[in-house]
Amino acid sequence: TAAQYSIQWTYQLTVVGADKLPLPGVKVDIVDQNGVTHLSAVTGPEGRTDPIALTEFRRFNTQLGIEKQEFTYRVTLSLGERAREFPLRIKAPLQQVQTLP
Repeated sequence: TAAQYSIQWTYQLTVVGADKLPLPGVKVDIVDQNGVTHLSAVTGPEGRTDPIALTEFRRFNTQLGIEKQEFTYRVTLSLGERAREFPLRIKAPLQQVQTLP
């Protein structure tokens, strides 16, 4: 019988400048290792994205037994000529602050 389950956690990003002040209008893209886009948004007045549920892993049955697929993400920030990219592996609810110099 086909069965699967996944674990997801809430992720929210705040982007700040080198002066540690919030940066509104930053384009944020979150893409998983399979090239699937999970978020394509712009930070609001407080430099934050809306919370999003991201998958830590998925387990499912196969003919060979139980398989586990872990998820990794690539987060890209851009504002004009400024850009930054970093990896993300979520394992718990996370509110993260990143600097876009």
